[in-house]
Amino acid sequence: MKQRLDAAAKQSGRSQSQEAEFRLERSFGQDRLIQAFIRVHDRLDQIVQLLSVQGIQHIEESAQIASLAVHGDARAEPMRPSHHSSKGTNAERARKGTAAKAPRNTRRKVDK
Repeated sequence: MKQRLDAAAKQSGRSQSQEAEFRLERSFGQDRLIQAFIRVHDRLDQIVQLLSVQGIQHIEESAQIASLAVHGDARAEPMRPSHHSSKGTNAERARKGTAAKAPRNTRRKVDK
């Protein structure tokens, strides 16, 4: 180790103690950088997990709605309640009959 430090000091033009101090300071800076990267990585991992869960919930809700549209209430499987809405998911509202319905006939009848 001493030989490597001596060679590095000679190459950089620093004394042995200056080279040792330079390398220690650089290693502490690298440690801070590594810790910052780890924190960013952990946060990104949390975000990806959250988005995955939300994506799965969206897919399940879409499948439930499609099942209701094709098979009606009798064959539809119950769905977990969504934590995003106090009014329930579209599928739950459709099952309860409280979902917004499109008007059947948009033309007005005119009295003659």
